[in-house]
Amino acid sequence: MYEWGATGPDTWDCSALVQWAFRQVGVALPRTTWEQAEVGAAVPPYALAPGDVVIINRDASHVGIYAGSGQVLNAYGAGVPVGLTPLEHFYVHSIRRF
Repeated sequence: MYEWGATGPDTWDCSALVQWAFRQVGVALPRTTWEQAEVGAAVPPYALAPGDVVIINRDASHVGIYAGSGQVLNAYGAGVPVGLTPLEHFYVHSIRRF
């Protein structure tokens, strides 16, 4: 479930969810969306692959993990369960790979 500023395990904000997921595979990421947008390798949209971090919104205020098939795993919106959202519903600010 989404909650701004939450870091799990029952509720998450978007960047904490991404940080936690990558920690599970040994990758340390910074805490906030804006910090996450500055690390890793930049990826052009045509090269988007499952596992890439997608920084979303023109102000880079949201983040998720590309799951493939046009879907992003993310924590999005108050009271909304963590889950998949079509990437086409978002403006993609940037893509990072770790």
